[in-house]
Amino acid sequence: EFLNDPTVGELRIGCTEFGTTALVPLVIDGLLQRHPGLRFHVITAETVALATEDLPQRRIELAVGGIPADLPADIQGERLFTDQHVIMAGLHSPWVRRRKLVLADLLEGPWVLPPPGSLARRFIDGAFAAHGLAPPVAQVSSFSTLLTNQLLATGRYLAILPRESVRMAKHLPIKPVNVAFAGIERSIGIMTLKHRTVSPQAGLFIAAMRLAAAAAMKSRR
Repeated sequence: EFLNDPTVGELRIGCTEFGTTALVPLVIDGLLQRHPGLRFHVITAETVALATEDLPQRRIELAVGGIPADLPADIQGERLFTDQHVIMAGLHSPWVRRRKLVLADLLEGPWVLPPPGSLARRFIDGAFAAHGLAPPVAQVSSFSTLLTNQLLATGRYLAILPRESVRMAKHLPIKPVNVAFAGIERSIGIMTLKHRTVSPQAGLFIAAMRLAAAAAMKSRR
């Protein structure tokens, strides 16, 4: 009975670094308030690494983040909501205050972007190409969400971040820039190993994620 109790024990999960600022901490905090016997071990990595390395090698039981279009055959994904990566700046940025921007106006701005060659960077390059523009040159290349948020907060930098996740993380001093940009749609959800029953603790976490995501989307509407 103790082993089957979902309210005690350890759960190992993975998420992107940006995920640690939004839905994941909300769910963890909610569960711990109700079930203090739970213990969470959280690792952060890029989505592709979570799906191709951490899950198959069973370093984690589940992953939360953008679901890659080409998931490995032994991984299954459950979409919770669709997020759109858009251009963001700090709340006090001059770009946020301007209302007659075109995308070309931003190309020379100081940009913080994912490292060259990464999947996220390829999506960004493709989005600018869809507008007939060369992608911006990053003055800072990093996966670090903390670094990106700190730089954006100065009001001097631009980045491309998920709109809904930023909205959920109400403490971040960041806002979308009012400019025509197609954005990058990503399915955000939960990834687990196929043909493997998840632990009771993982089942409890997944159920809480579904409820939290549904509540967030309802509040948006």
